[in-house]
Amino acid sequence: MIEHYTIDILSIEWIITNLITLCLISLFLFYGIKILKSHDQRVKFGLFIGVILLSRFLFIHSYQLYIDIWDKAHSLPFHLCGISAIISFIVLFKFNQFLYEFLILLGIPGAIQSLATPELTLGYDPVLLVEYFVSHGGIILSGLYLTFILGHKPRIRSWIGAVVASQVLLVVVHMLNVVLGSNYMYTRIKPIVDNILIIGEYPYYYIGFEVFGFLNIMLFYYLFLKSSNKVASN
Repeated sequence: MIEHYTIDILSIEWIITNLITLCLISLFLFYGIKILKSHDQRVKFGLFIGVILLSRFLFIHSYQLYIDIWDKAHSLPFHLCGISAIISFIVLFKFNQFLYEFLILLGIPGAIQSLATPELTLGYDPVLLVEYFVSHGGIILSGLYLTFILGHKPRIRSWIGAVVASQVLLVVVHMLNVVLGSNYMYTRIKPIVDNILIIGEYPYYYIGFEVFGFLNIMLFYYLFLKSSNKVASN
C-alpha cells in the first residue's frame, strides 16, 4: 500500500504551492486578456496551453514508469481530477460543449477542493508534487480561459447533464475499483486529508460527497452562467 502524502491547510508548503499556482493561472489569463488582441491569437495561445497540459499528462506517466512506481491501482487517470485534466487539453484543441460544461461544473470545483486539501496518492516526490499543482491548476486555467477569453458559456440547465454525468461516472469508476482493487474517486475508502466535507466512514461519507457535490455544481453553474453573460454583454 503506497503511503499518501498530504499537505496541511495553511502550512507554509500549502501557502507557497497554492500561491504559485494562483499566480501562474493569473499570469496566463492576464496575457490572454490584455496582451493578445485578436480572437485568432487567443485561440492559438489556448492551443499552446493545451500542448503544455498534454505534455504534462504524457510526461508524468513516463516519469512514474522511470522511477518504477507506476501502478494500475494508483496511476490511471480515473479520479475526477484525472479525468478533468484530460478534458482540459481536449477542449482547448477541439471545443466540445458537453466536455466544457463537465470541466467547469465538475472539474473546476474538484480541482479547487484538491488544491485546498492536497493528497498525493503516489506519495512524496518533488516532481509529483509540482505535477499535482500543474494538473489541478491546469483544469482551472483551461475552464477560465475557455469562458472569459474565448467566450464560451454553459447552456441553460446544463447542471442537469453534469449531475447525471457525475452519477454515471461514480458507478463506472466504482466497478473498475472492484476489478482493479483501486480506490479512484474514493468510492471504497475515504480520503485521509482533513476535509469538512468528509463525514463519517464507508459508506456514509458518500452522503457528504453527494450533497456538497450537488451544491458545488449548482454554485458553479450559477457563477459561470452569470459571469459569462456579463462578459458577452460587455
